[in-house]
Amino acid sequence: ADGSPYPICSSELSLLKSNVQYHHLPNLSYELRLKHIAEYVNTEFSVICCDDDFLLPSTLVAATQFLYQNTDYTSCGGRCIGFNYVNRFLILSAEQKSHVNYNIIQDSPIERIFYHISNFNTSTYYSVHRSKNLLNTIQFLRSYKNGGYTNELKVELLNAANGKSFILQEPLWLR
Repeated sequence: ADGSPYPICSSELSLLKSNVQYHHLPNLSYELRLKHIAEYVNTEFSVICCDDDFLLPSTLVAATQFLYQNTDYTSCGGRCIGFNYVNRFLILSAEQKSHVNYNIIQDSPIERIFYHISNFNTSTYYSVHRSKNLLNTIQFLRSYKNGGYTNELKVELLNAANGKSFILQEPLWLR
């Protein structure tokens, strides 16, 4: 769901696999782009991924396997590694250090929401989600003047209501 002013050129789009759909939606807000794309999701699991992030396939597989084996979990994520290229050196750094051993595993929705809001951490937003739960959550998103923070909070709390969440201690995404 590309919101940039100019679409990706057709020669680059031709390199995408057939299971990847590209939609150029420059006049829609981030929230409306998510809602638009939600109509095309037909898989059991989904991930929200920003345009400057790279997902690691091995951890996507591990997160998906975790969710197959743990049906009371709504999402499973991994750690984030920041990267930058400076003076011909690749600089890596552990990001989201608050994700270390941060799992939402309480039995009831109220207990999970209370735990999550008491220790607030955007730990589930970029996780692998059960699509049905993520797609329902996306319907609650709105455009706000304060940016996406209100929507991040909504996603996090609705995820906690939907089920448990786990963070694997291996990198899922590079930012």
